[in-house]
Amino acid sequence: MSARPSTVDHPDHDHPAVGRRRRISWGRALLPAIVVVIGLFVIAPIAGTLGGKLSSVTENDQAAFLPDSAESTRSLEFETRFAGDQNIPALVVWERESGLTEGDLAAVAEAAARIAEVDGIAAEPSPPIPSEDGQAVQVVVPLPADNTAFEQLPGIVEEVAEAAQVEDLPAFVTGPGGQFADFAAAFEGIDSNLLFTTVGVILVILVLIYRSPVFIPVLVSAGMALVIAQAVVYLLADGGVLTVDGQSQGILSVLVLGAGTDYALLLISRFKEELHQQDSWTVAMRGALRGAFPPIVASGATVILGLLCLLLSDLNSNKSLGPVGAIG
Repeated sequence: MSARPSTVDHPDHDHPAVGRRRRISWGRALLPAIVVVIGLFVIAPIAGTLGGKLSSVTENDQAAFLPDSAESTRSLEFETRFAGDQNIPALVVWERESGLTEGDLAAVAEAAARIAEVDGIAAEPSPPIPSEDGQAVQVVVPLPADNTAFEQLPGIVEEVAEAAQVEDLPAFVTGPGGQFADFAAAFEGIDSNLLFTTVGVILVILVLIYRSPVFIPVLVSAGMALVIAQAVVYLLADGGVLTVDGQSQGILSVLVLGAGTDYALLLISRFKEELHQQDSWTVAMRGALRGAFPPIVASGATVILGLLCLLLSDLNSNKSLGPVGAIG
């Protein structure tokens, strides 16, 4: 008598459909990890390298801030067109209300010779030029005005001021060169200062809210968003598509870190709500993404459209801030 075939069902873990579902589940779980690894070890280094060059394409001259129709901007364009070199004059002035003596003029001539030896000036300074009333004398010192020398102006002017010191005769560095040096000093380090201040404020807020290391991924994601935004802005500025100045560069850091942290907190909040209803964290995250995506897109689109309205401004600084902020 032949044996009858067994009719016992195979366990679920041996069923092919169950195996496929498990592979799909593992694939869905590994996909976010793969994306994070690629982002941290591939995209972030490349974007960081490009974003680090952003300062090299910033334009901080007068034309980068004033309206195109301003008389001073047009004057600067004509000056640049007809000048052989892009120089900007700094005026070193000595004065004595009681009148300059022959000894004062001799000391000023020696100071002018010391100024001529300062590294970084664009050309030979002028001879001392006395005023009609004999109470003051000035020396014109040409300084480099190209974009790459903008950040060096404060140091150059400081050396000129040191070389101009004369005993018992006060010296002042003024004129366009002095003004631009003060302007460059005001923007010196603004990007890093704003960045560290913003990160510090965000860090304090996150520590007060979570009181655990859960805030670290929030900072990492916001930091990645910043370096990617800086890389995109650099590529567009380097290609001549848009203009970047020190103001828009600094505001970009604050805007991206602030908005990125805000959106991340919204997603985390929705994720915690979903965890109360779902056993699987992957299912909870999908639900959180579905719930947080529409308000994040709506909020981001509103901010982008608002920033792009700055393109209608007459000020070039506002026109620069609009697209740079929108990219962030």
